[in-house]
Amino acid sequence: MEVKKGYKMTEVGVIPEDWEFINLTEAVDYIHGKAHEPFVSEFGTFPIVNSKFISTEGTVVKYSTVNLLPARYGDVLTVLSDLPNGRALAKCFYIVQPNAYAVNQRICIWRSKKNADGKFLFHLLNRNKYFLALDNGVSQTHILNHHINSCKIQLPPLAEQTAIATALSDMDALIAQTEKLIEKKKAIRQGVMQRLLSPVDAEGKVKEGWVKKRLGDIFTFGSTASYSRAQLSSSDKVGYIHYGDIHVKFDTYLDTGSVALPRISEEAASKYTSLKDGDIVMADASEDYAGVGKAVEISNLKGQRIIAGLHTYLLRDDKGEYQDGFKGLLFESKYVKDQLTTLASGLKVYSISKSVLVTLALYVPPSDEQKAISASIKEIINELGILEKKLKKLHYQKQAMMQSLLTGRIRLIKPTS
Repeated sequence: MEVKKGYKMTEVGVIPEDWEFINLTEAVDYIHGKAHEPFVSEFGTFPIVNSKFISTEGTVVKYSTVNLLPARYGDVLTVLSDLPNGRALAKCFYIVQPNAYAVNQRICIWRSKKNADGKFLFHLLNRNKYFLALDNGVSQTHILNHHINSCKIQLPPLAEQTAIATALSDMDALIAQTEKLIEKKKAIRQGVMQRLLSPVDAEGKVKEGWVKKRLGDIFTFGSTASYSRAQLSSSDKVGYIHYGDIHVKFDTYLDTGSVALPRISEEAASKYTSLKDGDIVMADASEDYAGVGKAVEISNLKGQRIIAGLHTYLLRDDKGEYQDGFKGLLFESKYVKDQLTTLASGLKVYSISKSVLVTLALYVPPSDEQKAISASIKEIINELGILEKKLKKLHYQKQAMMQSLLTGRIRLIKPTS
């Protein structure tokens, strides 16, 4: 590989000539955490930094009555142990509140020396490829002293480290701001939905014109397939909706023209009901109560053939009781969700049977009111979609920035000659 002038080849790739290529221990002192489990208490004052704390960005907290190892301002804390293919291994947390946190066992403090900027090291070491490569995907991974002592890093001049850290931290702040806007918009959506979709008014009376019926009196059930994920492809002609995608990927409305669904052959799909716009596809099983009866409304088929698959119900309103756009919201309403939670059965996996589902009590508002409700909520959903696309773009931009700045491909400070 040809290396352009002003750069050099190292074990971590091509970096500028004036950057150092050193052992990590030349830039940091490392200190292993101490066991705080004997001191865990709801009356403790010191948040314990463990793997769950770091992997949840500080939201899952236990407290200790003592602080055996306080973290200092500028320390970088790293998870040293995780399960196979875990997301916590080598994940870092940067300290801005000195002496507030108690560093637990299997957490390591990287404490920067005079030649290193702590925030730069945070961006460089967070989920660093060197440490992630220790995960064999089979057994629990432990980052040991000899792994740390053998780790090599690239280190720019101190002023450039600070400039890089500032640029990446500014991007982090923009990402955090967008995430807060998304959470605020979700809260607004939830509040609007609870108010508009509730069948009772502020006085506790059923809203005028809202008619109570059973689900079985409104919806008919189409036939659904039971093919596993392993039996699907990306190239067959018929689209396939897997219950796992309803839980993880889809929300309220499934615009089939804008998503890439897994596929199944025409022959395999021949016995099952083809979806229509306005159909509801509901997951019949969930690992938690929140996901019981999670459903999506189908739209924008435009001639595509799609079937509902494993662990799903296909509900069709042949009588036209509900307007398109309202049906997807129906199964997010609190009064429906509360019933689904009550009717679900199971221990580790919760499910709802068809015989029970047909008894679900539903309310049918006047058609004009359905249209107005769905229009109001769709506007918020569209705003949420714009924010989520922005967040995805920001994450992509940050990754691109890291690739450029942490390798010196783009220089924020010109090298001195």
